[in-house]
Amino acid sequence: MTETRATDRALPAFDALILDMDGVIVDTPSLHRRVWTEFVERAPWPEVRAQRSRSSGRRAQDVLTELLAHRLSSGEIDRVVEELHGDFLRLRGDLDTVFPAMRELIGASDFPLAVATSAPRHVAEALLGDLVDRFEVVVTSEDCAAGKPNPEAYRRAREGLGVAPGRALVVEDTAIGVTAAVAAECVAWAIVSDDAAAAACYAAGAAVLCRDAATAAGLVRSEFEATRSLQRAG
Repeated sequence: MTETRATDRALPAFDALILDMDGVIVDTPSLHRRVWTEFVERAPWPEVRAQRSRSSGRRAQDVLTELLAHRLSSGEIDRVVEELHGDFLRLRGDLDTVFPAMRELIGASDFPLAVATSAPRHVAEALLGDLVDRFEVVVTSEDCAAGKPNPEAYRRAREGLGVAPGRALVVEDTAIGVTAAVAAECVAWAIVSDDAAAAACYAAGAAVLCRDAATAAGLVRSEFEATRSLQRAG
């Protein structure tokens, strides 16, 4: 994919912005892939060794429960998940992974703002740093009974911001996340790296497809500026 394009879906004015975290605010997908690959290589369970790639956008808890519930207790799965998150944070170290354009967008926002992530709260706080205080609502994996593509995370974020259905814009980077956002009665935009991702996100209901986080941040800023202009004119 070489350019940003709108789909044939109508674009309403928005009252709030809800952001996914990994791949949208922070440049971490490659770190997650490395952690998962190393985990698969050392895992003693054949079900995990056969799962060479983890479904992007899903909670590690959900993936491992599907694979290992017949072998491990929920507590044992929890400990494996905690080890994965620990490996991820050690690999990240002190690296600042926030996309500069997203840091600027979030830091300058004058509209209701939320983040809805499949990561646990301590990981979200570590990755977002001082940006976490810019969000009126932070929804993490501990807040939801079901992970994406279930709409609970985005519904909690939208309702927490007090925004009506159809009036919140979500920026995602996976088809699973787009599915969750649309089911939560939000409008979804997607950051996509190639044509296959673009096709999957469009099929899931994305209204706008962006080639990278910087492009998405610029379009979001323009969209909310246009909304503010309409409100002032009205």
